[in-house]
Amino acid sequence: MQYPHISSGYHQVHDCSCPGGKNCKNTVLCDMKTEGGGWTVIMQRLNTKLSFNKTREQYENGFQIDKDNFWIGNIKN
Repeated sequence: MQYPHISSGYHQVHDCSCPGGKNCKNTVLCDMKTEGGGWTVIMQRLNTKLSFNKTREQYENGFQIDKDNFWIGNIKN
C-alpha cells in the first residue's frame, strides 16, 4: 500500500477529467482495507429498501440518497 497511514473514509481526490487542465477535486469514499486498500467506492447501497430505480441522467450525474446510499456517477461535467 502506498499510503498506509490513510484510513478509510471520505477524501478529496484529483479529477483528471476536469476541463481546461484545472485542478478540480471531488470528495469520494475510499476503502483502505479491502484487499490492500486504495479503492474508490463508486456505489454503496446499505439499505436495500431504498429505490435505485433512477433515470439515465441521474446515473450519469450521480445521486445520493443519504451518506450510506449513493452512486458516484458515470460522467462528470
